[in-house]
Order: sequence, then structure tokens, then C-alpha cells
Amino acid sequence: MLAENSKSIPPEILCCDPDPDSRAQVAEKLVEFGYKVLSTGIPKIASALVEEKTFAALVVCFQQINLAMISVIVEARRHKPDMPVLAIVPERGRISIPAGLADIVLVAPPDRTLRESLLALSTAARYEPAAS
Repeated sequence: MLAENSKSIPPEILCCDPDPDSRAQVAEKLVEFGYKVLSTGIPKIASALVEEKTFAALVVCFQQINLAMISVIVEARRHKPDMPVLAIVPERGRISIPAGLADIVLVAPPDRTLRESLLALSTAARYEPAAS
């Protein structure tokens, strides 16, 4: 279920994941949840998209921590400080996300947890993307 304000136009989420298989799986799940998804595996493109356009949320998938992936979130925070950020990591203990970098960090989330987390972020933030 989507947030109430999304009855006519589904909210658009930007997904950044360098791994093509993981990116396709996450994007497919988000579409199943009713979101419109724009996905890229190139962090610089994700950063540029965040600067140019407003999204309902940014989903960043970390296979490993690297500066390019962290820079996507840093740029999002700089250009769209109210945009919710969700980070997904593959397994507990393998990757440490710096505190405060993302609003929610999920470890290999089941579909229900991912859906509920996105809904909670959009509801708590009451983030309404402006028309781009």
C-alpha cells in the first residue's frame, strides 16, 4: 500500500545499486509495491538525478562500502535534505553504515519489511515531492 497522497500518481523512487542483478530485484519489488522506479548502477548518475529531480525516496544498496556509494547519499542530503534515504546491506556484520547516513538501514530485508519501511519513511517525513 502506498501513502495516501499517491492515489493518482505513484511516488517515484530512485534506486542506486552497482550490482545489476540486485538492482533489478530491488526495482522489481518496488514496482510490485506500487512505486514508480528509476534505477541506476552508476553513483555519479544517481547524484546528478537527485540534484535535478525530486524523488519520494532514495534507496541505496551496498554490496560493499565505498566512497562513490556514500557520495550518493551525501549529495542527496545536500540537495534534498528532507528526502528519505533507505540503505540496504546484504548481510549483518559485513558492512558498517556510518551513523546518520541513512534514515533506515535494512539487512537483507524480506519484502514486507522493505515495503513497511518505505511506507514509514514517507509517512513520518510527510515528504511530498514537488513536480519536476
